Amino acid sequence: MLGTLTKDGQTRDATSDNVLAALKEKPFFWLDLDDGTVDGTVAELLGILFGFHPLAVQSAERFSQRPRVDDYDNFVYLVARGGIRKERARLRCISSGPTPTW
Repeated sequence: MLGTLTKDGQTRDATSDNVLAALKEKPFFWLDLDDGTVDGTVAELLGILFGFHPLAVQSAERFSQRPRVDDYDNFVYLVARGGIRKERARLRCISSGPTPTW
């Protein structure tokens, strides 16, 4: 499994130990995963450690999906598109407040 875990402005490798430690501490963290080897480690991490729905895990393994938001019982699955910065790029964000209601 390849990836990075960013917490409190510090980025480190997304090893199973680092992810487990971040989950135990419960503050916000950003996890960027790439299962290029398709060995199932990312699916296992998302399904078992995070408790994500099997359909969300299956969707996370596929690229070229349309941007969307899927609302599950205890989490929200978000598919977004990234961009490459050009000379004059603008990013606009819309926030629904500190506790979004979907």
